[in-house]
Parts: sequence; C-alpha cells; structure tokens
Amino acid sequence: MVSTRRPFDVEAEFPELTGMAREVIVLYPRAGQPGAHDSSIGGPLLWPTDEPW
Repeated sequence: MVSTRRPFDVEAEFPELTGMAREVIVLYPRAGQPGAHDSSIGGPLLWPTDEPW
C-alpha cells in the first residue's frame, strides 16, 4: 500500500495552487546491466570502441 499522506498541506501554504493537484507516477530507477542491444537509460553508456566521442 502506497502512502498518500503529504508531509504538509501544500494548498494551505500556497492557496493559489488550490485545485491544481494531479495524480502522478513516481519512478524508482534501478541500476542495470544492459546488453549490446539495450538502451543506456539506467545503465552504463554503450559506445563503440572504434568511434571517437
């Protein structure tokens, strides 16, 4: 179960934001071990050894 409790009431502190709240998705990236055909997002950048930066 994910807690939806806020550390403080944002709308009380900033009344101009009242009604602007939206649902969000929080991403928790993990380090990986990408293969030669995988993306470098979340892992080391794969650069061909025979190409200069």
